[in-house]
Parts: sequence; structure tokens; C-alpha cells
Amino acid sequence: MPSRLTGVLAALGVVVAAILISIGTGLGVDYPGPSWIGNDAASPSIEALVAGNLHGFFAQQPMMGSFSLVLRAPFAALASLGGGNLLLEYRLGVFPCVLALGVLGLAVIRMGSGGRPWTVRALVVGLIMAGPLTFKALTWGHPEELLAAALAVGGIMAAPRRPMLAGLMLGLAIATKQWAWLAVVPALACASERRFRMVLVAGGAALLWALPMALGDLHRFADQMRAAGHTGPGVTPSNVWWPFALPAGSTRLGGHMVDQYTVAHTISALAEPLVLGVSLALSAAYWRGRRGRPATDALALLALLLLVRCMLDPLSISYHNAPFAIALASWEGLRRRGVPWVTLLVSGGILLTAQLGAHPDALNAVYLGWSVPVAAYLAITLFAPRLLERHPAPARRVAHAAS
Repeated sequence: MPSRLTGVLAALGVVVAAILISIGTGLGVDYPGPSWIGNDAASPSIEALVAGNLHGFFAQQPMMGSFSLVLRAPFAALASLGGGNLLLEYRLGVFPCVLALGVLGLAVIRMGSGGRPWTVRALVVGLIMAGPLTFKALTWGHPEELLAAALAVGGIMAAPRRPMLAGLMLGLAIATKQWAWLAVVPALACASERRFRMVLVAGGAALLWALPMALGDLHRFADQMRAAGHTGPGVTPSNVWWPFALPAGSTRLGGHMVDQYTVAHTISALAEPLVLGVSLALSAAYWRGRRGRPATDALALLALLLLVRCMLDPLSISYHNAPFAIALASWEGLRRRGVPWVTLLVSGGILLTAQLGAHPDALNAVYLGWSVPVAAYLAITLFAPRLLERHPAPARRVAHAAS
């Protein structure tokens, strides 16, 4: 089959898959609101923007960047053709975010090692686009996590040859979700030139999207940015702090009463600077030894940073791990010619973890049972690769194809 026809069919398949995923999702838990400080409900702002109510758009801005809100608004506006149904509005807004993952998947198999069976290529795109955490993000009402991940990973992939495009993508990722700043050092590390310009473009793009929100309602913007930087006293089972959890009553969520837990103030106060410190330390260590590294290693660094962020966040929720899983699948898709076994094992661990919501202690054990070894594997790959290298030549060939 001619390569052009293959590309057209692959692109068509991605579009169809994005449509099917979008129409198959239910209404995201957090999407409808209400809108309050510390909440990331997108619907109030999107609906205000669709109605042309700029004051309401700024006044109800959620705890996320504005790029995905503006991107989703034209799609959400089409819901009026179906009677203004909230579920339809959500599904239409999901489509561009999931489609971005599909485009990323196509880019990964295009830049990755050649000669792979079509089944492996389809598997790579499937894991990037429709892994179990994609559906978790949609269930919770956060397709913007998927969009930010696609932009952050895509920015790193573009950095070696197209630094200006990389800067734009990184800026848009940060303008979508604040955690995307973690992708900046990996992108700089694999860029061969124009690093300063890339940073300027990234900063300019992020500022371009943040400035109107700040000018539109400075107090709301400042309060939401402040809330995004603090974890609070709660704790969930999917992190290293669960063994220190204390009962804190119960609340209603999705029509069900769920138990709540908290941790000592010293732990909640420690978690935020610890995430920042560990992320900066890992980034600095990678930067010092960046010379001679395969360009694909930058994606392994991003995956490690995103996983560590979730492991050390007391309020980590399942969908918070979605960007990590997408970065991991993209890295393996570029690095390996065969089946991306690590991503498959992580997907299995995630599916098992998801079945244990009623048993938090078991959930914590399973989560740490797969996340700690994967974090160690990524760290060894980055900082002590000789412990894992048995056949270094294929990895170098893949790195050359991706750089």
C-alpha cells in the first residue's frame, strides 16, 4: 500500500477514534461545576464564553489555564444545535483534546523506528490515545489534561529540529495546565540550538493566554493560581503519604457518600516543596549529563517527573497520572521497535488499581507496587543506563530517527 494512502487511512482512523471516544464518554464529574476557588470545573467559563459573556468568563475562570477553555468553546457551541444538552456540550469539547492525542500518536510512529509491524504501530497509537487513564481523565471531567500532555510531549519531540514550534507548544501546554512547566528542561536539554528563543516563545505564548485572564479578573486569577500551588490537608490512597492518613469524616461525591482522610500539617506543608525540589534536582542532574544522550531520553525524564509529581502529591487522583502515561507511551514508541512492554505493564497496574476504590489500603499497595519500580526503572535508564543496556545499538538508531 502506498505510504501516502497509509498516512491518509491512519489519519482518518485517528479522527474516527476521537469521535468514538468522545461520544462514548459520560458527563465528567467535575465538568458542570459549581465554580469556586480551588475548583477546576470548566463548564461555567466555557458556557459564558459561548454566550459572549466575557465578564462571566473571567469571573468564573477555573483552576486551569485558558487555552483549553477557548479551544473547546467553538465545539461546545455546537451543542445548541442539539438543544443545549450539557452532556453533548461536554462530549463536543472532549473531541479536540482527544484528537490532539491521536495526532501525537501518529507523530510518534512516524518519527520512531521503521520496519515495525502495523499491529505494533497501532498499539502505540492506541496506548497514547486511548490508554486507561485517558478514560479516567474523561470520567473526572478533565480532557484538558490530555491536551496539555499532547502539547508538552509534542514540544519535546519538536525541540531538536524545530525549536520555535517546540516553544509554542510548550507555551500552550503551560497555558492549559500549570504542571506543564516540568517539560521545559527536558525540551531544552534535547534542543540542539536556539534554546533562548525557544524559552522566549514558550514564555510569550503562556503569557499571551494568561494576561487576559489576569486583566479580566485579577483577584479571581490570583486566587486560582494560589490554590493550584497548594495541596491542602487531604490525602488520597494513590501516593506515598497514605500510610500517614487520618480519618476526616465523609462527603457526597457523584451521588455516593465517600470517606475522607487527612494528613498532619507537617506532611501537607512538606509535600509541595518536596515535589518542586525533587523535580528540580532530577532536571538539574539530567542537564549536567545531557551531552551524548539520545533525544528520546528527554521524554523519559518528563515521564519520571510527572510520575514523581503524582507519587509525592497527597491529593493525587487517578487522572493526574494520565500525562505520565502518555509521556511513557510516547517514549517507548520512539525508543523501541517492538511492543512497549513497560507501558502495557503500567496500563495493567492502573486497571488493577482502579478496581480497588473501596479498599484504600490495597489500592495504595498496588499503586506503589507498580509506580515505585517504574520510577526506579526510568531513573536507572536516565542516570545509570549501563545497568540496563544489553543491546544499545537499536536504541541509538531509534534516537537518531527521533532527533
